[in-house]
Amino acid sequence: MAHTVTLETEFDGKRYQRASVGLRALADSVGADFDQLGLVVSHEMRLFLKTELDKLAKHHSGSATTSNRLAKRTGELVRALQKGGRVTETPTLADVKGEVFLPSKYRIHEYGGSIRPQKGGYVFVPLPAALKSDGTPKHMNPRQWHGTFIAESRKGNLLLFQRQGPKLIPLYALKPRVSVKRRLGLGASIRRGVPAFADRAFEALLNEILQNES
Repeated sequence: MAHTVTLETEFDGKRYQRASVGLRALADSVGADFDQLGLVVSHEMRLFLKTELDKLAKHHSGSATTSNRLAKRTGELVRALQKGGRVTETPTLADVKGEVFLPSKYRIHEYGGSIRPQKGGYVFVPLPAALKSDGTPKHMNPRQWHGTFIAESRKGNLLLFQRQGPKLIPLYALKPRVSVKRRLGLGASIRRGVPAFADRAFEALLNEILQNES
């Protein structure tokens, strides 16, 4: 859901429904070039993105995956969030742009979706015996396991087993597709922070303009 942020200004006895129009009028009155204040907003946007991404990285640094939280395993997602913010450095206000870049594999955690097999008829979902202590797979490919076979469990689930002496160890569950819930929350986090960013950017612009008056 989109969030609408409205800022109004009042200058020289006149109220402006759009803050940018009021700031432009103030800049004109003191001889400041409003269109060349992009670096001021770039600075505030960089701080905003860093703050929000750091908070999100901390949120996803726990040991367990929940309905709205991803467990920290390799730490790759946390590092990607901390380094993902990009802001254009330009004096032209209209050209200021902030973006967040994350590896494409995290898109499904932001929007949700289904994982389907690329080859064969099943997705191999690793079970606890096939995982390291940090929750990552011991092997990148199920074929790297030796002494395995596929069979149906007593509950009717299709599993990949490994024979270890007299024991049969379930390693993977075979699914025609796997549904992934939305848990990342990147867009929602950024949207929640926009009103505070708009206030800070407005104040920074106002201070920069008033410096031209002195």
